[in-house]
Amino acid sequence: MSGLYLAEVSSVALPRLPPSTHEDGQALVALKIFPSKLLGNRSYLDRFYLEAQMMAEFDHRHVVRGYHAGCLGDVHFHAMEFIAGRDLGKLVDRTSPLDFYEALQYLRQAAAGLDYIHGQGVVH
Repeated sequence: MSGLYLAEVSSVALPRLPPSTHEDGQALVALKIFPSKLLGNRSYLDRFYLEAQMMAEFDHRHVVRGYHAGCLGDVHFHAMEFIAGRDLGKLVDRTSPLDFYEALQYLRQAAAGLDYIHGQGVVH
């Protein structure tokens, strides 16, 4: 069950979730699920929660925001900003090679995000 999932959650259930633009108080988030096969390894679980904590503190347009981390039964998760759009890997697979200037824009965005988190003391 590990992986990345989309879920519609109530902003009441996730107190760190910013106010929703939806009238019904719902927001679409991405959920990262900790792999159940690694539950016995405390250091991996600690790193999972540290990642969630760091993501919650990031504030940059090219870095996904983290909202909340928690556990339901044996399922550890963290909810993060869902960004609608195209999957860059799939785009490259379909249209390779990319136009030079289009590829340059994607690289600039990724580099800006990496530069920001590096400035926060994180190595990705």
